[in-house]
Amino acid sequence: MGRGPWRNTRVHQTKQTNAERLIERFNRSYRQAVLDMYVFQTLHEVREQTEKWIKEYDEERPHESLRDLTPGPKCVTLTAQVCSSSSVNGLTLTT
Repeated sequence: MGRGPWRNTRVHQTKQTNAERLIERFNRSYRQAVLDMYVFQTLHEVREQTEKWIKEYDEERPHESLRDLTPGPKCVTLTAQVCSSSSVNGLTLTT
């Protein structure tokens, strides 16, 4: 064993699922972009700003998983690939 006060301690690892990580990331992003940026007077204002942010987050912001494309162009690209080919990204499509 090691020396010093840490010799008998174990490293604590969380068993957080991938879904939980995604939820936490979304919550952090929402909090930073909406809740921390505005002082709301009514619940209606919160809903209004949230709708704007969700539209930007889902449709206009580049996504790493889409190779930094926005979802709009990526969906058009995927739709064109599916319509013109029976395989997408190496996966064969069957109907």
